[in-house]
Amino acid sequence: MTPSSSNDTSPSTPEPERKSLRSRSGESTGKRTSAKIAGPKGGGPNSLTVVAALKRLRKAELAESFSFWAGDSTAPPPVRVADLRDKLAGWMTDPERVAARSASLSGNERSVLEAFLSAPRHRRTRGDLDSVIAGETQSEVDSLKRAGLVFDDGALEEEGPAWVIPADLANTLLVQSIQDKAGSPSRILT
Repeated sequence: MTPSSSNDTSPSTPEPERKSLRSRSGESTGKRTSAKIAGPKGGGPNSLTVVAALKRLRKAELAESFSFWAGDSTAPPPVRVADLRDKLAGWMTDPERVAARSASLSGNERSVLEAFLSAPRHRRTRGDLDSVIAGETQSEVDSLKRAGLVFDDGALEEEGPAWVIPADLANTLLVQSIQDKAGSPSRILT
């Protein structure tokens, strides 16, 4: 008889224990493990969303951004912070609104915004931005921050502070830029 025979009475060799994702993640031991999120020098994509970026801002900063996105500096912002964030998030992910508001930027602001859009993960440091654009850019960065187009990254770098455009907003701006350069949205989509 062969060992694989069904009449074999010898003890079978146990199969190696397979670890599930749950046991590898530490949950079976009661410990929670966390994956390290790629930081500014990591290779991960920009995972900051408009919603997450808006949660970083205080009410006064949200109200300033509201004036820009409303297209009317006299328009009163919603009273509740949650309503203000919701309204801004809706506008900042609406392609037509994004196109109209970015078209209202000055030439210098637009140049700085394009420098962010061309950067990996749409992120620039002070030193990086100064190496790409000649001249002082701090006033343009401050203006883009007030508008809610650029946000503090929060990471301190050797080159100074860093800023980032949320990924969903950056994608909308990039599609708009491509359409502008092509001359017609229909040429892009067909």
